[in-house]
Amino acid sequence: MPGISTFIGVIGKAYGWSGTELAIVSLNAFTVLLGTLAGVSAVKFSNQPNDTEGKK
Repeated sequence: MPGISTFIGVIGKAYGWSGTELAIVSLNAFTVLLGTLAGVSAVKFSNQPNDTEGKK
């Protein structure tokens, strides 16, 4: 996602698109949200007990 944000920023400024800055800020905020959700999910998953070792 950061690559897409950089691409939009470069192309938007090169073509003089209005609203490029707003699009970049919005995309970066969404990327941070996704990263946070993925991190929370990974922490919750790793804190689960491992039941498979006792069933061998």
